[in-house]
Amino acid sequence: MATFLYTRHSPKNRAYPEQLNTLKAYAPEAVHLEDKVRGCTPPAERQAFQQLLNTVQTGDTVVLWWLTAFGQDFSQALSTIQTLLNKGITLKTVCEPLTFEPDSVQTQTLLSLLSGYGQVQTQNRLFAADTVREANKTNPA
Repeated sequence: MATFLYTRHSPKNRAYPEQLNTLKAYAPEAVHLEDKVRGCTPPAERQAFQQLLNTVQTGDTVVLWWLTAFGQDFSQALSTIQTLLNKGITLKTVCEPLTFEPDSVQTQTLLSLLSGYGQVQTQNRLFAADTVREANKTNPA
């Protein structure tokens, strides 16, 4: 069973070097795969993530700083987590120590919580967009 570090480097994240050092100290034997793309780029379109997905095997572990490495919104992160769990991969976050294990009741609870947050996030974005549209109708520029 192998361990992998997956990171998404953003030049806007000034804490990235410190986070990377913490990840490497957490799992010094891990193979590090790093993407340098925008957070809105789906993981399936990222070179290092594709390499990770093609390399991991059942029983392997992927360590990441936080779920935002998989995407800027909860639904994208949730989909990516499900993809890895379906392959029998364990996920561990270091920022807030969480473990997602295949076929685990705790994991299913965490995923339900994430799904709920994703739905609320979507509703809030739609509400904000509607509010802006209404404001533009009543006060055209």
